[in-house]
Amino acid sequence: MFSQKKKWHTKPDKDKKEFKIPKRYWLYLVLIIFCIVGVIYILRLPEYQIENIVVENAVLTPEQDIKAIADEYLSYTYFYIVPQSNIWLYPKQKMLVQIKTLPSILGASIYLDKSDTLHIDVREKNNKFLWCNDNGDCFYMTETGYIFASAPKYEGNIFTTFSGQMNGDVLGKYFLTEEKMKNILDFNSKLKELGIEVRSVDVKTEEGVTLTLSSGTKLIVGIDRSLSDTYINIKTLLESKDFLDKSGGIDKIDYIDLRYGKKAFWKARETL
Repeated sequence: MFSQKKKWHTKPDKDKKEFKIPKRYWLYLVLIIFCIVGVIYILRLPEYQIENIVVENAVLTPEQDIKAIADEYLSYTYFYIVPQSNIWLYPKQKMLVQIKTLPSILGASIYLDKSDTLHIDVREKNNKFLWCNDNGDCFYMTETGYIFASAPKYEGNIFTTFSGQMNGDVLGKYFLTEEKMKNILDFNSKLKELGIEVRSVDVKTEEGVTLTLSSGTKLIVGIDRSLSDTYINIKTLLESKDFLDKSGGIDKIDYIDLRYGKKAFWKARETL
């Protein structure tokens, strides 16, 4: 007996169709690419780039420091293609955040004018006070004791000058705690009501604080506690007839030591 092998033939699947991307889809893709390339081309055109930077109202802060921040951000690109110097896409917020980190800057705003010039308008910290070291180098300081910028040499008593021991670079540091600064400044304000102008404040931890008046007279006080009681003591002393008769007035005093509670020690200025 012979067996005959059967041959199996698979019938083609008439329902199976080959997928082809419609030609219109290719056309859409080409159009999209063309639009993207066109937009990138426009964004890169020189006439749409920021060319100039103007810094406004910077007195304490070097303009080149502010411009350097802006120039750095404007030199970058988005995805290595689109320049960040583009007038519509420049990173305004990032520049503002970085500019506000400068020690002397309190706030800033950025805007473009019609000539595509970038304007950076800054607001600087209060500069009523100076801190000076032993070498005569002075720095601007806020009423909270924060040292924020170098100061030029000044003639005359334009600012109340502070001095005292600080190590290393003082920029961006606090000379005293905010509480101690407030204690001293409140005391100075009350003295002003008595017609007494404080010219300089020398803080020496062990020896107390020496306030030099515009007349040259020195007041020695301690700032470990409130100076309210010290103010009452100096006010009482200056109103004392006995003190006025013996001293001739505060302008003729060398120093008054007010560190010992209700007691006040004073020394008359030596006359030539």
